[in-house]
Amino acid sequence: MKLSIRVETSGPLFRRNATKVLTREIKAGIQEMVEEAEDFINQRAQPRPAGEYKSRADGGTSTGNYRRNISTVVKDLVGIVHDGGVVYGPWLEGVSGRNQTTRFKGYGIFKQARELINKRFKRVMEKRLAKATRRLGG
Repeated sequence: MKLSIRVETSGPLFRRNATKVLTREIKAGIQEMVEEAEDFINQRAQPRPAGEYKSRADGGTSTGNYRRNISTVVKDLVGIVHDGGVVYGPWLEGVSGRNQTTRFKGYGIFKQARELINKRFKRVMEKRLAKATRRLGG
């Protein structure tokens, strides 16, 4: 007895440029998601009301240095939004040990951005892959 499996590799997805087209669209989708996350984080990290945070216990103000450090990187098929390693970033996010010993539990901005991206990722990537399929003639 013999079992044989044969796969035909023809059609739009097996053309020479298919990998390039698919990769380009996936990377564009990642870029779109990273930019959306960055915009979301920038909106939440924006000083209020007149360019100053009113979060210091002594009534002092902060001028928004944290927001200026938020940036993105897309390399290969990886997208990253980061705060440039600002030393008080974990405290603002709420993941520092200091948050456990004070009343301030953090803003959770990056966590909220991750939740937003997780909700939108599938729809954005489906749109990008449909575009790639159209470009390949499928």
